[in-house]
Amino acid sequence: MPTRKLGFWQLAKAVYSRLTTHAQTSGYTTFNSFVPKGTALPYIVVGEMAGTRKGARDHVGEEDTVTVHVWAENPGMKTAAAMMTAVVQALTSSALSLTDGYGELYCLLDFSTVLRDDAEPERDMFHGVLRFRYWLETA
Repeated sequence: MPTRKLGFWQLAKAVYSRLTTHAQTSGYTTFNSFVPKGTALPYIVVGEMAGTRKGARDHVGEEDTVTVHVWAENPGMKTAAAMMTAVVQALTSSALSLTDGYGELYCLLDFSTVLRDDAEPERDMFHGVLRFRYWLETA
């Protein structure tokens, strides 16, 4: 029996690669889960991942989610909203290139919200959260 692997790390790497190279998002600093202390705004973070095995008689796959965070400082939500739109465009414009025997079948934006971040009350910071749902197939 083949070794069972989780595809969400390959998915997170592909999301990070797309965000750092796509014309809509390449101008933003992007991090893969860890943000160094003191990083200047704005930036994008590839965050939390989750996965569920899916299968049928003729194939095995996964349904995975990846959460992408945007952080911006601006009077109002304009910058965060523009960054979120750019992320959606980048991640849904075409299928991602995954490694290790995985391929993308389908992607959709599952959830999005913008929150005021009051961690530093003297700053006008906004935190955008986007959760994407991917259906992956294995070779």
